[in-house]
Amino acid sequence: MREHGVWVKVAVIAALAAAALHAYTALVKADGGPSLFGAGLWVWSILPYAVGLLIATRWNAITGALIVLAALMADAFIYYSVFVQPDSSTAALGLLVAPAFNLLIVVPVCLLLGFVISRVTRPRPA
Repeated sequence: MREHGVWVKVAVIAALAAAALHAYTALVKADGGPSLFGAGLWVWSILPYAVGLLIATRWNAITGALIVLAALMADAFIYYSVFVQPDSSTAALGLLVAPAFNLLIVVPVCLLLGFVISRVTRPRPA
């Protein structure tokens, strides 16, 4: 049971890091400073992390942590491709598409992986 608490903590810490990254992106890096659009973008961007935290606390901690960590890696890549090394003038569209990618691709894939991990690591009755 101790292992469950560790994975929930991992999910919470990663989600807080993601919330900070998205707040910085939507409120500081945005042209013109904070705006209602920036606040909406922040809410849209953290939605996959809320799903991951809900799964981590209510169903399976490892699966929830996996979702949050995978979404954070995807968002870090998007941040890099938009602000550090943009390839095109339309790179910023990634900021709008990334939450949908996280919700429609990352979450289901991580749910499947978490299910497989929990099945493989489940103690077998003797």
